[in-house]
Amino acid sequence: DGLDLLALAAASTVVKLVENALRGNGRSRNITGGIAASIINTVWTTATFFILPAMVIEDLSLPQALKRATYIVKNNFMLVAVTEIGVGTVVGLVGFLLGLVAVALGVVVFLALSQMGAGLVVLAIAILAGVLVAGIPLALIIAFTSYVTTAYHTCLFLWARETEKAVTQGESAQMAHVPAPLAAVLAR
Repeated sequence: DGLDLLALAAASTVVKLVENALRGNGRSRNITGGIAASIINTVWTTATFFILPAMVIEDLSLPQALKRATYIVKNNFMLVAVTEIGVGTVVGLVGFLLGLVAVALGVVVFLALSQMGAGLVVLAIAILAGVLVAGIPLALIIAFTSYVTTAYHTCLFLWARETEKAVTQGESAQMAHVPAPLAAVLAR
């Protein structure tokens, strides 16, 4: 899978270069290009959430995984769209609120330490402590939100596979085993 993962990383780099070219830079920023770049980013990010499990779980090459991911998204388009909006909103909101708390704590630590003296060393310590108090939780929040999003999409991929198996065996799609985290969300 190592070469396939490198191929996915290379493809993602090419997509990012296309996005940046469409957006432009400095004075040559392009609103239409920016919108197109945002759409490309959303589509590619969503695709990679299904390409990666196809590569790892089903041991497919990048072209095969891209076809597989396209097939799954086409056959479950509404669920994928709702997932993108729902999971993105919840994870984004929770991450934003926790991020605000982390930054506020960093500012409080900075202000408290900077009041302890007037020297340059005290200021440097206050800045370092404030950045660490805010930065470490921010890094953990980013890692956690990425994990939740990836785990949810992987469960969605597994559910789509189970649905396909059920249908090919002549059963109803509703008879497919739903992974527990996804079942909890779908039951609400």
